[in-house]
Amino acid sequence: MKRYREEEEDEYSLLCGELSWCRGPKIGQGAFGSVYIAELKKPRAFGSVVAVKSADPLNGNSLMWEKTVLDALQGCPNVIQTFGADTTKTRRNGIVLYNVLLEFASGGSLADLILKSGCRGLSESDVRKHTKSILVGLKHMHARGFVHCDLKPDNVLFVPTADGIEVKIADFGLAKRVNSCQTETETPSWRGTSWFLAPECVIYGLQEAFSDIWALGCTVLTMLTGQLPWAVMSGSKEFEDLMSQIRSESVPDIPDDISNAAKDFLKCCFAINPMHRLTADALLDHPFLEDLDETDSSHVQLSIEQAANAKRIKCSASSFPFGCSFIPLSDFSTQEAEVPEIQAENTNAVTSFPFGCSFIPLPDSSSEEREEEIQEPADSSAQQISWSAIFPKPLIRSRPLAHWQHPFTFTACAGA
Repeated sequence: MKRYREEEEDEYSLLCGELSWCRGPKIGQGAFGSVYIAELKKPRAFGSVVAVKSADPLNGNSLMWEKTVLDALQGCPNVIQTFGADTTKTRRNGIVLYNVLLEFASGGSLADLILKSGCRGLSESDVRKHTKSILVGLKHMHARGFVHCDLKPDNVLFVPTADGIEVKIADFGLAKRVNSCQTETETPSWRGTSWFLAPECVIYGLQEAFSDIWALGCTVLTMLTGQLPWAVMSGSKEFEDLMSQIRSESVPDIPDDISNAAKDFLKCCFAINPMHRLTADALLDHPFLEDLDETDSSHVQLSIEQAANAKRIKCSASSFPFGCSFIPLSDFSTQEAEVPEIQAENTNAVTSFPFGCSFIPLPDSSSEEREEEIQEPADSSAQQISWSAIFPKPLIRSRPLAHWQHPFTFTACAGA
């Protein structure tokens, strides 16, 4: 590190922060900045070597946002920690950089570990341990009101400690606040890595905590098989083929040579209806993460049912929109989907439906109670339908969204 200290000695801090450090070699490059190894001039309790993510301050909004998210998530052992930020300038050429100091994950990433396996996958016992650590990080993140939006093996890092290795979620540059909706004029869009996107991300441009759960399922599947979650043709049509599969609400193939508990865990993550996916908190109680005798399938099934009854989000007869089926009315592959208007019962204002899409909600045919409660209004000419909705929208901003819903009531105009 001495040689690098000499090479970079002309870089100085503009903020005179608490941590005095010296930049070392570049170890990574991302869309929003570069990552370097760095040495603290005065070692701290966490050591003397850190990672530094740097970006041009004029184009560093994503890195500054990542620092904001990391500050809000401090204290969880399964989220990468930040030690502060600094702005530096070089005397030689006057380059100014915004820098975020992070834990140095010398153990590499989960993607590196999968590659070292020869892309044959990891043992199920290792997958269980890593999955539990990731879920602890996700539970903390969702409880604090954030969605990662880019969970994948590359963004899961290994940090050596005195007690072994800690698995940590990293790279929060694409993270968003729970229930932060697009404006009415914005085209529905998604962020992240296409291989790990949930159907609602591609179809509706909707990314919430349950979308992270789908990405977790893709990550677990990749750990088990050593392969990406989707099998698509290679070449120029690869992206179009991948998006077509996700848009069709298909589910990645689950291999036969894994335990029943692993299969059920993946099914819980890959529920097409987002509201039927288990939360991170519920998945921590899943038999896949417990030391059970997997040959006793009845015990596994009983535990799954108990977890579902206790933690799964239940859709009552008045739940909408995720407690019901949909018939899409527009081609979601285009950007010209017509948006129906929704009028709140307690206001006269008409707002656009936030998903940027059109659909007809259908009551669950398996629920007689649901069919009884959803009735035509007395004024048939108005053609209005009322629902007490469980709807993923930031109606209560003062409280983080721990599960998937905030209840409210609105009236949807069914007529054109």
